Amino acid sequence: MISRRDQSDAEWEPVRPLLPVSLRGRERSGERKVLNWIVWKSGTGVAWRDVAV
Repeated sequence: MISRRDQSDAEWEPVRPLLPVSLRGRERSGERKVLNWIVWKSGTGVAWRDVAV
């Protein structure tokens, strides 16, 4: 289930190729969550110290 502040799969796909590739060959987990928090933070103006990832 997607939260209203999360990006949809359609919004995520153009961003994925722009992220660095893991040196160990595995996909890094958590990138999507971090990006969702950054988008939320920039939209609300909350202080970075209040963003809990």
